[in-house]
Amino acid sequence: MGNVIDTIETADFETSAYDINCHSFSWTFENLRSLKQGVGKCIKSNKIDLEVNGEPEKWQVLLYPDGFNERVKGYFSLWIKKLSETERNVSVCGEIYNSESKLIVKKWTYDSLALENVLGWTAFCKRSILEQDEVILSDGTFKVDITVAFYTAKKNVHESLEDFDTDKVKRSTDVCRSLKSLLVAETFSDVTIVAGDEEIKAHKAILSARSEVFHQILKIRSTLKNSYKLTFDNLSKEAIREMIRFIYAGEMGNVSFEVACELFYAADKYQIKLLKKTCSKILANNLNQDNVFRVLILADRHISIKLKDSCLRYITSNAAEIQKQIGWNELLLKNPKLANTVIQALAFKRRGTI
Repeated sequence: MGNVIDTIETADFETSAYDINCHSFSWTFENLRSLKQGVGKCIKSNKIDLEVNGEPEKWQVLLYPDGFNERVKGYFSLWIKKLSETERNVSVCGEIYNSESKLIVKKWTYDSLALENVLGWTAFCKRSILEQDEVILSDGTFKVDITVAFYTAKKNVHESLEDFDTDKVKRSTDVCRSLKSLLVAETFSDVTIVAGDEEIKAHKAILSARSEVFHQILKIRSTLKNSYKLTFDNLSKEAIREMIRFIYAGEMGNVSFEVACELFYAADKYQIKLLKKTCSKILANNLNQDNVFRVLILADRHISIKLKDSCLRYITSNAAEIQKQIGWNELLLKNPKLANTVIQALAFKRRGTI
C-alpha cells in the first residue's frame, strides 16, 4: 500500500466565461483487503505540486477506506485537500477503476475553496461495490483517478452577457406549484408524517425522489406493519413542516435561527442537498457573537465547507470581542482540533492572507 501519486497530466481549456486549468493524477492500490483501517482512519497521498495561473499550489488526496465517521461506515470517503491559502473555484472528478481499466464508479463535485481546504465525498461509494468486482476480488488491485479543474473568470465577462433561461425558471416554478398543491390537497397521499400532534399526508414517490435516505427508509418499511407512518424524534413540529414544504415546493418560510439549525441537521441526515445549502446561507447571514461558535461546530460536524468558512471569517473579523465569549472557552475544552482551526485562521488574518 503506497501513498505516491503515479501520474500527473495537465491541460488548459477556455469557455466564453472561464479559463480552465485541469490536472489529472492516479493513485494505485494493490491490496484492497489491507485497506481495512477502521472508521475515521485516513490514508494520505504524497503532497502534489501544481501550478495554477502561474502560482504554485500544493494538494493532497485523502482516502478513508472504511468511512470518515460512523454515519458512513462501509463507504469509501474520498477528498482532495488544498494546502495553500489562495481561494479557488474548483471542480473535482473522482473515478475508481479495476486493474483491467474497467470503470467502477465516477462522481463530480464543485465548490469554491478558501480557508476550509477540502472538497470531495463523505460517501463516495460503498466498499462492497469494489469487493464484488471479480477483477478486484481476484487480484486486489484498483486505481483512483482524480481530475481537478480550476476555473478563473474572464475579466471581460459581464453578468448581463451570461445565459439566463427564463423559460426554465418558469417551468421549475410551475412544477413546484403543482407539487405543493398535491401536498395541500393530500391528493393520492400514501404516507403519513407525524409532526408532534399533527399528521402530514405525503407521497412516497416524491419523498423518495427528493431524498435517497427517504427512498431507502420507505423501501425497507414497505414490508413492515405501519410502514407508511414516519416519525422524526429529533425535530420540532415546525422543522418537520418546513422540511416537507421544501421537499415539495422548494421554498421555506421565515424560520427562526433554532429551526434553521434543525433543518440544517435534517438536510444533512436525509441528504436533501439544496435544503442544506439554503440553511447554510440563512445561518451564515445571521451570525453573531453569541451563536458563531455553535454554528461553527454544526458546520464542522456536518461538513459544510462554505458555512464553516463564513464562521471563520466572522470570527477573524471580530476576534477581540468573540474571544471573550463563553463559547470560545467551551470550544477550547471540548473541541481542541476545531479551536486550532480558528487559531490558524487568526494567524492567516494577521499575515493578511484572508
